[in-house]
Amino acid sequence: MDRGLEGHHRYLIVSRAACARNPLAHSHQLAALDREIELVEMADGIAHYRAASGDSFELTRASWLDHLANHARVGALVGDRRRVQAAAVEYAHALEASGHPDWQASLAAGATQAARMTAMGGEAGTLFTRMLLGVLRLHEEQRPAMKELFRAATMEA
Repeated sequence: MDRGLEGHHRYLIVSRAACARNPLAHSHQLAALDREIELVEMADGIAHYRAASGDSFELTRASWLDHLANHARVGALVGDRRRVQAAAVEYAHALEASGHPDWQASLAAGATQAARMTAMGGEAGTLFTRMLLGVLRLHEEQRPAMKELFRAATMEA
């Protein structure tokens, strides 16, 4: 194994160990790293490895897929349906990319489509918060009048 390939092999091993600490959050990267480690170990040289791995495109994609899967997981935990849907749309677009040349276009298309969903979700959350604050303000504004009414009722009793 040539020196450049050896260094990259060490990098992949260390990256895999780091991801293995939290396999749920890094499941895509773990699979991609296993594949890349196997490719490095079978490669005759760095040029052969780069050609076989597509310049590590699957590592790039796996990192982004983990990012999106974690966004969806958080959205599901907090009951944000739109965040989950937006992450699913971006995930599908990321899977459609075939390599580095169309990667940016795929991500941009997914992000554009998902932005409408997250904007609607954010707007709905903002409107709900405004309504809730209005109800609380109304309740607090009524408190002095209610207090006086209760005081008068006790005085008459």
